[in-house]
Amino acid sequence: MMLRSTVLLAAFILGGSTGEIAITHGMKSVGEPVRLRPRFVLHFLGRAVRNRWFWTGVPLLAFAFYALLVLLSCEALGGRVTRMCGRGAGSRELTRPCGQDCHE
Repeated sequence: MMLRSTVLLAAFILGGSTGEIAITHGMKSVGEPVRLRPRFVLHFLGRAVRNRWFWTGVPLLAFAFYALLVLLSCEALGGRVTRMCGRGAGSRELTRPCGQDCHE
């Protein structure tokens, strides 16, 4: 379980950082719009969409986001995350380990 968390954390960090750097490089090579008129903005967006660095960074960021979701899921953390199991205002036990039914 520790190896899986380590690999997912590394994938999140490397994928996110690499994706951000690729998109930044692509947008710097595209430049900025000359004016903020619709024609110039559309021309700028067309250049950005045709840039290969931009399309390299988008899947890397999507992969990093997916790795973060898997890392934060209950199963990946080994059940150490607790969730609220409200049983009423006078309940003494409000949290239980994830995976246990709240309505026993």
